[in-house]
Amino acid sequence: MDRVLVRPLNPLFQFFAMRIQIYGFGDLMAGIGGLAYAAPHIGQWSMLKLFFLIIIILSGAAIEWALMTMLGVSAFWTLQSGGLLALLDTLLNKLSRFPLSLYGRPIQLVLTFVLPVAFMSFYPAYLFMNEVGQQPPSPWLVYASPGVAVVLVGLAYQVWRRGIDVYQGAGS
Repeated sequence: MDRVLVRPLNPLFQFFAMRIQIYGFGDLMAGIGGLAYAAPHIGQWSMLKLFFLIIIILSGAAIEWALMTMLGVSAFWTLQSGGLLALLDTLLNKLSRFPLSLYGRPIQLVLTFVLPVAFMSFYPAYLFMNEVGQQPPSPWLVYASPGVAVVLVGLAYQVWRRGIDVYQGAGS
């Protein structure tokens, strides 16, 4: 970490650009497969739908990155964040598999406002699959994924900056 901090590039960018996680390829393939399966059920495709699909895919990735980053940065204070990251990864994997409506109201609120998994999966899927007939708790939530992503990425960056401020290098 010390060598990242002395370079002229943004330390957060450098930190994440150091290595590529190959295990994400499986997630990518599963997502492409799910999209290919769902595409015929979406109805009429338009340029607007395609544009929004790209935006929500990027938003979902940004939301997951921000959540993982905020938990990972906890290592600046605790010196260990692996358990928290594994827990979040498991929660994201398990909770985003099912429609939000399957869960009770308290869990829906947590998955919308505390751990916003719903903005990575349920609300964007509802936008494309709304013929199913289930209503989201609020119509604006369906379109909120990009805004949630921007807020969480900004928050993750602020948490990162605070972590850097308390970081004590190997020579300290």
